[in-house]
Amino acid sequence: MRTEIMYATECALTVYFDRNNEFISADWREHFRNLSEAIFYAESILNTQVDAERIVIWDANTGEILAECFSEDEEPISKDDGEDWNEDDWEDDCDYDVGYDPYLGCFTWDE
Repeated sequence: MRTEIMYATECALTVYFDRNNEFISADWREHFRNLSEAIFYAESILNTQVDAERIVIWDANTGEILAECFSEDEEPISKDDGEDWNEDDWEDDCDYDVGYDPYLGCFTWDE
């Protein structure tokens, strides 16, 4: 199966390096005509740059993140990072309300 990505907007890359590099990240100056070209170039960077571990492809006009590429040995970052946090377990022990005070122009803590 062959897939062609047709998202046509000017794209840019941000390359994130591993901890052994003196830089944390770098924006790639070259802009790409579409998402397919940017993904192809990101794959070539990950295959040739040993210290590059993640590349974020973003829309050069809006800043919206379009794709994230990882090296073969790098695991994607999970949303929960291994924490077993549940919103129902969180208990609100505050016995006061937050209200908007139009005279102060901000929210206040009413006890």
